[in-house]
Amino acid sequence: SIVESRGCLVHSFPQLQSLGRGLSLSAVTLLNLSDCNLTGEGLRELLLSVDWDSCAIEILNLSGNCQLGAPALRPDENDAHFIALGETLEASKLTELSLRNCGLGCSSVETFIASFNPAGLPLAKLDMRENPIRMPELIICLTDGSTDRRARADPTIAQKLLTGLAASFKIECLFD
Repeated sequence: SIVESRGCLVHSFPQLQSLGRGLSLSAVTLLNLSDCNLTGEGLRELLLSVDWDSCAIEILNLSGNCQLGAPALRPDENDAHFIALGETLEASKLTELSLRNCGLGCSSVETFIASFNPAGLPLAKLDMRENPIRMPELIICLTDGSTDRRARADPTIAQKLLTGLAASFKIECLFD
């Protein structure tokens, strides 16, 4: 089963909560919310309303929602949706996640990566292409809990480190 939306989901929190509750009870395996102006706050509301233990979604496409990387209306909630997304990965059956062209910068990527433990996840593909992840420094969380800051001078090093991390957990990471 597939659910797709091309509508505007900027300030539709009650609809997103209803969608989340409905997905919890459905056999939907692909949720395509690409290019629907979904905000970080909206994504968080949706993710928190889904019962991930009973949800069948395996593929989540959030591509083209450039507002996901934009600052939140309340500065204390800037990356709350990326934390919720990371927690979703741990609780869900997601095998593919597309965050292509979502306006993700260094801070968003760091928050997202730090919010979940990739060991044992069913996630097999993470698409983060077409995002402004041109960072002066990216802290990569390694499997032993340490960090690697070698990405300071060269963004391609950051991408290599992420790719290496992904390889150790058998996750295909796509970057520009």
